[in-house]
Amino acid sequence: IYSVRTNTPVRKRNQRIKENKSDYTLIPEEVQFYNKTYVCTHHGDPLHNRSRGTRPQQSSRKIGCNAQINACVQETGNWEVRITKQISGHNHVVGSEAYQTYHEARVVSDDDVAATVNTLHRAGANRKRILEYITENTTVVP
Repeated sequence: IYSVRTNTPVRKRNQRIKENKSDYTLIPEEVQFYNKTYVCTHHGDPLHNRSRGTRPQQSSRKIGCNAQINACVQETGNWEVRITKQISGHNHVVGSEAYQTYHEARVVSDDDVAATVNTLHRAGANRKRILEYITENTTVVP
C-alpha cells in the first residue's frame, strides 16, 4: 500500500514560476498537482518505546521500508505524468495475502451494501448478524 507523502499543487508551482519570472511554461489548472511522492505504508523509522507509564507502546507500521514512487507532470506536446524516481525494493513481505491483513483492504466500497449495514446497525443488529446477512445476500467478501 502506498500513501501520498508530499505533493505540490499546480497553483503553488505556477505561483513560484511567476514570482521568479521564470521561462518555464505555466501548467494548466485542471492538472491539479505538479508532483507527488508516494511511499510505502511501512516507510519511516520504527517507533521506540520511551514511556515509563502503564500504557503499552501503540502499534505502528513503520519499519524503515524505502519503497517510493515520485511522479511529475511534464510537457511533451501535451501534459503527461512521468515517473521520475522509483525504488521498488521492499524490506517486508508483499502480496495479496499480506494486503488482506490491512484494514484498507477490508473497507466496503459498495454504497448499497454500506447503506444496508447502516440500516441493520440502527435496527440493533450485532456485528455477527450483520456479517451473516452481508455474506448471504451480497457478492461482497468481508
